[in-house]
Amino acid sequence: IVMFALSLNYNDATVALFFLLMSLVMLFSRLFAGRIFDTKGPRLISSFGIVVLGLGSLLIAWSPAVAVFLLGGVCVGLGVGILFPVLQTMINNMVMPEQQGVANASYYVGLDFGWVCGTTLSGFVVGLTSIAGAYAMNTGLCAIALILFLTVNLKQYNRHKIM
Repeated sequence: IVMFALSLNYNDATVALFFLLMSLVMLFSRLFAGRIFDTKGPRLISSFGIVVLGLGSLLIAWSPAVAVFLLGGVCVGLGVGILFPVLQTMINNMVMPEQQGVANASYYVGLDFGWVCGTTLSGFVVGLTSIAGAYAMNTGLCAIALILFLTVNLKQYNRHKIM
């Protein structure tokens, strides 16, 4: 994000504000995401998290002004802040308490694998298009993730949840 912001001639203060806003919203989102998950289940809150994450990527890719760029950071922070704990809770709800250590380890290995694949794919897309193109691709990946979540993952979760 730093290289992209500098390529748009945004200064260091804008980049710092981007990360500050993203992290504050990420922290704030964790205050309500769990409560919504507990009362409404994973469908609503996870779908919202995926959509807002995709919107954030789109806003960053588009970025006609600093305000839009910063709003993209807010959306990404909100999406990540919702999705990380909600998906981890879903994983833990599908195993017995004595298996939660393995479930958490598997979850984090999956995150690491996703970051490696995503970074590699983004680098490839940047080479073909631009950094903005990679962020736009992320929006498309969020659309695919939403479809897979609603059609595959949510059904598996409901079928296998223990807690």
